[in-house]
Amino acid sequence: MNTKPNQTKLRGTIREIRPQPDGWGAEVDIEVEANVSPQADQDFLRPKSGSVMRFFASEPDRLNVGELVQATARLAGGPFGERAILEAWEQVGARDSHPPDRS
Repeated sequence: MNTKPNQTKLRGTIREIRPQPDGWGAEVDIEVEANVSPQADQDFLRPKSGSVMRFFASEPDRLNVGELVQATARLAGGPFGERAILEAWEQVGARDSHPPDRS
């Protein structure tokens, strides 16, 4: 069974970008500022303010740690698991001048 069509919209700050071992895409952590999904019944991810969500991005080269973005994502799934996919984003604010210390 595949996941039915869904869409999540959120605003948040990119906190970490980790390239995939196979060289294609990256995992992206976004600290959620607000869930701005227009239809709650189609928002399968339901991000909460203050939480950090992990997404797969197929083209992460345009993303930068510390950027405030408005993002569109979806939950993709099937018989072998599920994954949150970052489909589109746009920068909506300046880079965070003090990203969190990740040591």
